[in-house]
Amino acid sequence: MAINTSGDIVAKNFIVSSSVTNMTQSFSSGSTVFGDTVTDTHVFTGSAYIYGDGARATINSGDFIVSKLGGAGSSSGFEDIGFLSLLSGGVEGARIGAHSAISTYFNGGNVGIGTSAADSKLHIFKATAGSISAHADSVLTVENSGMTGINLLSGTTSHGQIMFGDSGDADKGVIGYDQSSDRMYILTNGSTTKRFSVESDGDIGINTTSPSAQLAGANRVVQIKGELVLEDGAGNSTYLALGGAQNAKNYVMSTGAIPLHIRTNSTDAIVIDATQNVGIGTTVPDGKLHVFNGSAGTVTAHSENDDFIIESSGNTGMTLVGPDANDIGIGWGSVSLNRAVLGKWNYDANSFRLRTNRASAVMVLGGGESLDTLTLDASGNTTLGGNLTVSGTTTFNTDGDSAFSIIDAGSNAIQMKHYLQP
Repeated sequence: MAINTSGDIVAKNFIVSSSVTNMTQSFSSGSTVFGDTVTDTHVFTGSAYIYGDGARATINSGDFIVSKLGGAGSSSGFEDIGFLSLLSGGVEGARIGAHSAISTYFNGGNVGIGTSAADSKLHIFKATAGSISAHADSVLTVENSGMTGINLLSGTTSHGQIMFGDSGDADKGVIGYDQSSDRMYILTNGSTTKRFSVESDGDIGINTTSPSAQLAGANRVVQIKGELVLEDGAGNSTYLALGGAQNAKNYVMSTGAIPLHIRTNSTDAIVIDATQNVGIGTTVPDGKLHVFNGSAGTVTAHSENDDFIIESSGNTGMTLVGPDANDIGIGWGSVSLNRAVLGKWNYDANSFRLRTNRASAVMVLGGGESLDTLTLDASGNTTLGGNLTVSGTTTFNTDGDSAFSIIDAGSNAIQMKHYLQP
């Protein structure tokens, strides 16, 4: 049966079927073939299915293709394994797929922009970065062979932010940039407190957005409110290295009248108090340097002798150790003479020497309460301020009669006396 008409055909259902192997249909609308001009229109109301092995619909010389990639048809007569391909000049420019057999598709699959082999849910590709694939945990991949970036643009009084969240808090962690103050910052644990900030002048604040000003030139201050912990879980050494230009100064400091503590094994090892007194083993040094090994009792070093203090609860001492062939000594000096008195020991020479180093100087050894017991002058003369006892019982004695006596066990064993002739 044939239907010929020069007008419109309107029907609720329009079915074309044939039992022949091939069928060709031609639609005309004032031209030789329907669709060969931009004014030709063919409207489908409802659904249009084109199916079968390798079914394909081509519109406008191959610039638009809907294609089936699978094998034989399913029980419904076709398989839902297709893609939408947009071509320009016969070259595929974009493809959207609807099945896992397609590398770029929607409906729960990966999407590639610039690539047909997306590494993650969204893979934005400009050029290959090399033989590398995105991490398995990556949801977004941005790839380029050169410099690669993501640009967040916001208003001049607004913030640009990257937010980290979980099931309980959508912005538990935030990395942001404040356009109004030109401050980069980090928020943690859902707090709005800026835990870390880089100010517009380059100063860095930890738990503060008002770090101290720069030291000098391009050098910056890092101010931390709280603790700075250097720790290596693998048992390796940790250290804090201070470096700068030649002749520059490096500081470990506390501001204000606050002591500086250096701890080992969670115990104060060295303390520098607010007056710059240093305590080793003590947090309350009595003088400029106080080495503490135990309390000597209720005592404080004398103010004239508190530059260097050694304190212990038992025997207390100080040792100078050196090679056998060299002198090991202690010197005393002043502005005019930097080594006026010297005491030194030499093992190979088997001698200990204590001497003055200034002309006409005397050396006095005292006893009792500031008594001049023995005086050695620059001429080699020796003056005794009292009796000389030898071996405990023998003494040398002088009296007011110009007599010199050697006394043994209380008796005058020898007496020498000078008498003047009348």
